[in-house]
Amino acid sequence: MSSLRELDGIVQEREKKIVVFSAFSGVTDGLYRIWSLGRRNRITGLMDLINWHLSLLSPYIDDSGDAFLDLLAGFNGAESFDEFMDSFREDDLERFLSLGEMMSAISFYIYARRMGYSVSITPSSILGLFVARNGTERFVDYERSLEMIPPKVEELFSNSECIITTGFFGFDLEGNIATLGRNSSDYSAAAIACLSGAEEIIFLKDVEGIYSGDPKKSSFFTIMKDISYDDAMRISMSGSRILHPLAIEMCRRHLMPMKIMKFGELLHGTIIWDKK
Repeated sequence: MSSLRELDGIVQEREKKIVVFSAFSGVTDGLYRIWSLGRRNRITGLMDLINWHLSLLSPYIDDSGDAFLDLLAGFNGAESFDEFMDSFREDDLERFLSLGEMMSAISFYIYARRMGYSVSITPSSILGLFVARNGTERFVDYERSLEMIPPKVEELFSNSECIITTGFFGFDLEGNIATLGRNSSDYSAAAIACLSGAEEIIFLKDVEGIYSGDPKKSSFFTIMKDISYDDAMRISMSGSRILHPLAIEMCRRHLMPMKIMKFGELLHGTIIWDKK
């Protein structure tokens, strides 16, 4: 719960913002494992994960279970949790994996509402993010998403100051959930920022920013205040996992400033932008 509470400072800001959630650490791996157990055991495995998310809320909110299950079912087009679980087919792995991001977003939404913040919640698929396929590759269908996301964002901002959504997945051309690949929340968040006309995008990581070298090798390496998109891309392509390369490419194409900051410590960081 402390990790959710550390987002208070962001939600309290008066400017309108969109918060894009990835799954909490280890949850996606857990969903892969649960899926492999077979249909009969999936409900038990998923309920264990749901109860873990509810345990994060329980010190502050005692009665969040029904709301959590209702939102999870509703986002999947079901009227009840039982109907939602019965709806999974054997080729629905990607829809099942998308539950990780949904559960993290729902957890914070319930918490934020209880704390009195003006928030709304919509999964990235319903927000209007479309995923296209090129063989085994997945990428954001920018033009189609552009038809849906701006008006949906405008509608949601008419009733709230903060939109909570998800990374990692969207709808494909057939209306099915399609994921963008592991560690792709950066990419989908960058797309949502560019599509919604945001002024900047902030990535909250477990590091304070991008260092001038490997800080494990020398204490002389320091956090860079700002770097260019090209330099950030070179660092990303050289093996660093700080940012997804497609997120950098998306923001470079649309001249979207990117900030990398440490989760819970929003005083320092690295800005990635066009320095020309």
